[in-house]
Amino acid sequence: MATRESDFDRRLHPRLSCSTPPFQVSFKCNGGDMSAFVEDISLMGAKLHISKASDHIPFLVQGEFNYTFHTALGPTQCKAKTVWVQRKGGDFYWGVEFLRLDANDNNPLNVIIKDLTAQAM
Repeated sequence: MATRESDFDRRLHPRLSCSTPPFQVSFKCNGGDMSAFVEDISLMGAKLHISKASDHIPFLVQGEFNYTFHTALGPTQCKAKTVWVQRKGGDFYWGVEFLRLDANDNNPLNVIIKDLTAQAM
């Protein structure tokens, strides 16, 4: 059974699927290098997915990390905090809220978010 820290959806902006094409995000957690996939994204945050159990997962809860989003347009670094964590079997999902994301229109992550938003309308 899936458990979630909070059932309340905190997003103020629509979620935009990133399944096609998926892209990765990397970060350091408890001294280890981690890599996950971006499930969906919004102007304020993202849902991330890692497909194997990890000893680092407990450190994700309420953590703030510097993430690097590896997009087709290039990498984007930003600081984000964990707002929820959910486990489904051996898979982990967690939501992050962007704390510092460069608002520059040339920022690859901003370009992708704007493109996905335009496609959703």
